[in-house]
Amino acid sequence: MASRGSRNAIPRRLQERQVRGLLSSVPERARILEIDAIDGHKNLYYLPAGCSITQWLDEAPTATEEFKTNQTAKTKELDVRTVLPRAPDRPPKLPKDEFDVAFGVRCLQRALARGGSRAAKRLVDEVLASCAPHTGKFCFIEGTEMEATLAEILDEHPLVRDCDVIVDKGSICGWAWRNRRNPREKALSKRIAEKGGLGGGLAAAASAKKRKKTKKR
Repeated sequence: MASRGSRNAIPRRLQERQVRGLLSSVPERARILEIDAIDGHKNLYYLPAGCSITQWLDEAPTATEEFKTNQTAKTKELDVRTVLPRAPDRPPKLPKDEFDVAFGVRCLQRALARGGSRAAKRLVDEVLASCAPHTGKFCFIEGTEMEATLAEILDEHPLVRDCDVIVDKGSICGWAWRNRRNPREKALSKRIAEKGGLGGGLAAAASAKKRKKTKKR
């Protein structure tokens, strides 16, 4: 499935390490959504046994792709199902308040390329609404060129209660935790202001990392 769609060049080993880190805290038997799953069966290897996974695919898998996914699911003792978009520029119909973890690798970048900022925002809206209130989280890996887009979408999103990011070799690895159903906008805005927003958080993280390296020398 790697041949479908466009993707920025990223070393396979680097992506594997980043995905493994992104999903390291997923508990057993978690309910998981893989967003725009162009990597097919490959990311299933990083999930613990007993998980229930919904793979959001851009188009129906080939017989070979389906076979590989089924074999991996059997080996890892996973329950895997697939969903398809309602239209080329519309996400699939997802259950509300359902998933413990939703994750995607450069899925916002592809949404932005397909339909601009509106498509990227619609993707995040659908994903966050599908996460379990207060406990569910949206995990993502995006290129650093997506920092402004991530900040614009996530910093003031009413369904985001907290967001952490790290910058790793040209990638932003992040975790956005789902808020309760009816968050208080005032309290959310206050927390965003105190943290300096996603962009401020990235800048602070980069500065701290630089200071740490300087101190070691």
